[in-house]
Amino acid sequence: MGEVSPPRNRRAVTALKRAWVPGVGLVMGRKALREIQETGEGGRSRALWAMGVNGVVTGALIAGIVSSWISGGPSAGDDLMAYQAGQCFDVPGLADAPQLADDFVAPVKKQDCSGPHEAEVVGRWASGRSYDAYPGRDAMGERALAECARRLTDYASDTWRWPDTLRLGAVGLDQGSQMFGRSSHVVCYVTGAAGRSVMQDPSARTPVQSAYLKAVDAYVVAAARKPDTKGAVADFDGWRTYAASMATASLRESEALRTGRWPAAAAQPLAELEALDQREAAHWRKAATAPGAGEVDREIAAAQAEDGYGDATAALRRVLGLPADGVRGHEVPV
Repeated sequence: MGEVSPPRNRRAVTALKRAWVPGVGLVMGRKALREIQETGEGGRSRALWAMGVNGVVTGALIAGIVSSWISGGPSAGDDLMAYQAGQCFDVPGLADAPQLADDFVAPVKKQDCSGPHEAEVVGRWASGRSYDAYPGRDAMGERALAECARRLTDYASDTWRWPDTLRLGAVGLDQGSQMFGRSSHVVCYVTGAAGRSVMQDPSARTPVQSAYLKAVDAYVVAAARKPDTKGAVADFDGWRTYAASMATASLRESEALRTGRWPAAAAQPLAELEALDQREAAHWRKAATAPGAGEVDREIAAAQAEDGYGDATAALRRVLGLPADGVRGHEVPV
């Protein structure tokens, strides 16, 4: 009779089949060798092959990751949650914004901000410091919009230079991102800038220019929390709450313009803007306390009506030496 071959070690067979999975073939191959030595089973050559192939695969993967970070940070396939302000990216396979869908953040591809790109990170919000427990998706999204608007005004404070198509977004709002392995951060980004960076250099402004832009920041942050629904019929409480915050923002802007130290030539447009802020605030307050949806919508429309705010602002900006082309109303693009 011929000699009977020893039975094949099952771990060795599995290790060879999974040799292309980083780390798996290496671990299983080592376990298989120990078992073969103890039991006398066959398959030693398979275990060695699995370990060799898997070592090459794992090494290549590690080298790729290291190379990616040495060359300047996150690259193709990286998680957007790792990105910082001033980094730009595309989302492979998505034609629109890299918005999360059903709490899934698509892998992104890093792009140079000086060249074409779909989106740009404008800041991060350490949301985990704000809540003891996850407040729910809606509350998280509303707060994130305001926090991201603040970061956008720090990143690009002159809203008149924002393109009309600019849109503000955030990722990391879902409960999983807030609780597990993401450091409880929300990443703020913009899209719709036609492939151009929206970053602005504050050192290029005079102190009075910076003071003016800071004076209007509160209005920009409040406006970013505008409800997504069309009118108070769909979200009565949401629109009234929004109107109350806009009334406060209008009054803050009026106060900042009234008490600031401005050139004498700015007196006339400043007086006009203060009066317009007060008029807007009155309509916002009425909308915030209106008993019916129709009245809420009418007062909001009155607050947002074209009333000469754009012309007065353009006149003030010319006095302060800021670009005044493309007159805008008081609405904010985002």
